[in-house]
Amino acid sequence: MMYIQSFLFVFLAAACLRAFCEEPPKPTAKDDAAALVKEGRAFFAKAHYAEALRSFEKALLKDPAGKEIRTMAAVSAYWAQQPQRALEYWNYLYDVTPRGGNEEWNLQMNRVMTLSALGKWEAVDLAILRLREIREGGKSKAARDATGFVRENYFGKGMRAGFWESLDERGESPTLWKINVMREVDPSKRNKESLKETANEKVATLAVETVALPGGGPGFSLSEEAGDVRRIYKYWTSRPNYAEVRKLVIAVLHGEAQALSEKPIRLVDKGTNEPTAPVAQVPLEILALGLSPQAEAIAFNAWKLNAVSADVSRLSRIGGDAAAFENYMREFNTRFPTAAATANELAEAVTKAKPEVLFDACDAILKFPARSAYLEFSLLTALNTRTPEGILLAFSKSSDAVVRQTSADIMGRIGNKVGLELLFSELDKADARGCEVIKVFVDELVGHAFDDPPNSQAADANEKLKDWKLIAAQWHDENMPLLKYDVNSQPGEPYWIKK
Repeated sequence: MMYIQSFLFVFLAAACLRAFCEEPPKPTAKDDAAALVKEGRAFFAKAHYAEALRSFEKALLKDPAGKEIRTMAAVSAYWAQQPQRALEYWNYLYDVTPRGGNEEWNLQMNRVMTLSALGKWEAVDLAILRLREIREGGKSKAARDATGFVRENYFGKGMRAGFWESLDERGESPTLWKINVMREVDPSKRNKESLKETANEKVATLAVETVALPGGGPGFSLSEEAGDVRRIYKYWTSRPNYAEVRKLVIAVLHGEAQALSEKPIRLVDKGTNEPTAPVAQVPLEILALGLSPQAEAIAFNAWKLNAVSADVSRLSRIGGDAAAFENYMREFNTRFPTAAATANELAEAVTKAKPEVLFDACDAILKFPARSAYLEFSLLTALNTRTPEGILLAFSKSSDAVVRQTSADIMGRIGNKVGLELLFSELDKADARGCEVIKVFVDELVGHAFDDPPNSQAADANEKLKDWKLIAAQWHDENMPLLKYDVNSQPGEPYWIKK
């Protein structure tokens, strides 16, 4: 027994001596890279992007195959405002990334922002085209679920403006671009207090949205909300391109753009800092309906717009004539100076309302003894595919052609074939310009199933129109019974397909 104990003692002593004498294992290159990554993440969290980039680049020297390290280096380079270096990293990663999935989708979104920072606009357009292809391909869940992407970040003195672009192939979102303007602090001057006060502080929001134009008809506007003020800077009769929007937004950011209108978002009593009562009083006929405050606000704004008499269809005939559009808007704003602001209030109230609130409000509006075309179109524009069927059926009988056709289009988009029938009925009685407008709705619902109408500006348009209407009627008779609503249609595809 004593022999065994002596042996164990000697064995343990030798083991301890060997462990004491042996050198600890040296850190590997992977260990060094991990330490540098940890350092880089700490810098990034403090918005010290240049320092973060240096740490990640040192880590890459230790672990050149580290895909995640290269991604972090690319992101850090972008936010350090070194877009050329960021692009080199993104392009390297893109070359080794499988196509069509979530990974390519995320990489391509980062390439869009980086290319924008470099001002490579043609390359940006190609990258966005690829985003849409990935989305249509269906392999990327992230792409399918996305409602938009950040197109670029514009860095100014003490601020950053992020341009978010909507992915809305069916035109159901009212917003084309939203630009959030954030306060930025120089990282070298940050401290705990400044970080606390300014992190993610939004100072203004600009947006390009679909609106009912002040003079009637569909269009787009650029608005800004800053503090308690809302400003409108421009209206368009057709969708503006990004370059035009970007130029105007930058002018707004630098105080170089003149607003067309300005109004307080919330009226406040300066003495109590409490919201004041609205200047206009809700009429007794609306109060008598016993609506909820939200439904009453929608009905009241609609009631105010009912006093606006404007030819909504006239703007659709102006087309791209900028001078005619400006003249029309000037005349309309002179006659109805508050109409545009009221239409915006209506749209905002509708956007925030729950379905049951919308139903009550629309039911109240249908009880108006008469409705102006401007009211009807403003409400349709605000509601879009949320429009209750009762409103659509009522407005499809409007005295204004654009209101009827917009109602029919929305009916078709939500699966009611009556909308399609109404559009073909409208074709039968429309002139050449009217047929051009209606054919856009028809194409959206069934695809480009037959040729476009003759150019309304051509001298022989009326002569050719009669034959074209026969072609449209023949297509209707042969195909309408075969069409079914495709509940699984993908963005950009027709709503109605043959059985």
